[in-house]
Amino acid sequence: TQSRSSAASDVYKRQYQRRVRGSIGIKFRMAKKSGVLLITLKEGKNLKSMDLNGLSDPYCIFRSGKEEVKSKILKKTLNPKWEELLTLKINNRDIGVDLIVMDWDRFSKDEEMGRAYIDLIDNEVDQEYELAKGSICLSYKFVAD
Repeated sequence: TQSRSSAASDVYKRQYQRRVRGSIGIKFRMAKKSGVLLITLKEGKNLKSMDLNGLSDPYCIFRSGKEEVKSKILKKTLNPKWEELLTLKINNRDIGVDLIVMDWDRFSKDEEMGRAYIDLIDNEVDQEYELAKGSICLSYKFVAD
């Protein structure tokens, strides 16, 4: 004969099995980590003065891991309007992109004007990135391999 607790356990199992019949299909979509970043560098606003004339000769560097791309140098301005399309290879979007704003100098080493970090959580962004002094406006689109 079956014990009372064992019989109760069997009844529970049969009821549970009746309620759980069928199957569930789950599909996960993993975000691609590599691809290219299409950057539209729009403008800089109120950038830091780096030269004796009270202006700067700014350009931007976008760096992700060992990959990097540079913008054009725009001379004698604190409010550059690049309107430039740049393409940066991304090997791992988890590490993001460093935006480094530099001042070009003819006779000495170029100087850093500021930097910001671009997190690649979203596939498309149109944003203004704040620097210590001034800001950079850009948009980007991540295209997976």
